[in-house]
Amino acid sequence: MKISIIVPIYNVEKYLVDCIRSIQAQSYTDLEIILVNDGSTDSSPLLCDKYAKQDSRIKVIHKRNGGLSDARNAGLGLATGKYVVFLDSDDYWLDNRLIEVLVDEINNYEEMDVVMFLRADLYEGEGTYCYAPKYDMSKIINKNRNGVFYYLLINQLFNMSACFQILRRDFLLSNELFFEKGLLSEDVDWSLSLWSKINSISAVNIYGYCYRHRENSITTTYSLKNLQSYEYMFKKWKDKIKNENFDIGLKQLYLGYLAYLVPTLLYNYFVIPKKERIKGYTILKNMQDVLSYSVTKKSNRVKKSNHFFGFKITCLLFGIYGLYSKFGFKGMTKIWK
Repeated sequence: MKISIIVPIYNVEKYLVDCIRSIQAQSYTDLEIILVNDGSTDSSPLLCDKYAKQDSRIKVIHKRNGGLSDARNAGLGLATGKYVVFLDSDDYWLDNRLIEVLVDEINNYEEMDVVMFLRADLYEGEGTYCYAPKYDMSKIINKNRNGVFYYLLINQLFNMSACFQILRRDFLLSNELFFEKGLLSEDVDWSLSLWSKINSISAVNIYGYCYRHRENSITTTYSLKNLQSYEYMFKKWKDKIKNENFDIGLKQLYLGYLAYLVPTLLYNYFVIPKKERIKGYTILKNMQDVLSYSVTKKSNRVKKSNHFFGFKITCLLFGIYGLYSKFGFKGMTKIWK
């Protein structure tokens, strides 16, 4: 069974070799490795071509810059494997057995739409891994979609990234599960579309993915455009929940998931450039209605704070907490200047 690996690439010459080599090191070898150069201006295109000459499994797409969504879609259009895995080019796979373990799980259950796996976070400069909690397999194996969704949501295990799972290619194509262009945090929108279509899902407790947290300027980590993308997605999915024929259980889960996102958005309030914060505050305030559907610890904390102190104080409190947790006192000083 051929597995297609799709790697969108944009100006990652520092990290790309680690990424490609982690794929080549897999014990499962029936791979189609699709490197999508999304208009890079560094040496990434040359590295792609170099590795393609050395490994016949590698295909390279050189295209104009269109963003992460466009690059993934281009790779999916070229893929021929029965299953697809996405890997971001500044990340890499931790375990050489990852694809082998995933294929074994697929073969155990036949025609599985999605199989999830685990990630570890690596923060630049620290050199240590922070491992995600393992799945309680009794909550996933032989459970229906809504049951698995609820388990992941209530335990704050819902990974919105497309990269932490293997997906049946025909399932993606037949349901037109492509990534919407022009969005930031496009995986949130894509994941909600994905879960509305899933019929069968499983998981394996293997730490396969290294999610690299790259050091960025604290003034460019988050912007109004990030919030505007979430504003668009919230409106889009609240409309879908209201108007489309989702079952009542899935509707409640989706609203609970949107509420789950609110704390993270509040944590980034003071990372937004000062001149954009008034608009940012208005966007955040308009999202607070979903808090009435909170089912997670994080969103319930925001819900309670909002009830007792009002949204303005809640925004300030969680924004300050998020700023401190990201950058410490030194970062807070820089942001406030």
